[in-house]
Amino acid sequence: MSSKGLSLNTLGYNCLISAMCKDRKIEEVMEIVEKMKREGCKPDTFAFNSFIYVLCKAGKMEEAFQLYENLLLEGVTANSVTYNTLFMEFYRRENGKNL
Repeated sequence: MSSKGLSLNTLGYNCLISAMCKDRKIEEVMEIVEKMKREGCKPDTFAFNSFIYVLCKAGKMEEAFQLYENLLLEGVTANSVTYNTLFMEFYRRENGKNL
């Protein structure tokens, strides 16, 4: 799209990230987030929550917690979705339950 003079804003990137997360395309999401940052479009809570969710579902808790820490370092505010996602995955792993 950028080759045609079009660029995405935060909402556009959020839609793209959400779609990629639904397909569990983790590597592609990482690339999109990095491209977003390079283009000066700051990822927001929605983008981080989507990415944290897909990492948790893929069993990549360490990466999810690292992303959470990065979220805070970048000045993005975590919300109840962020904490519930991390808590539920932690609970599921500790109790062997599939929620």
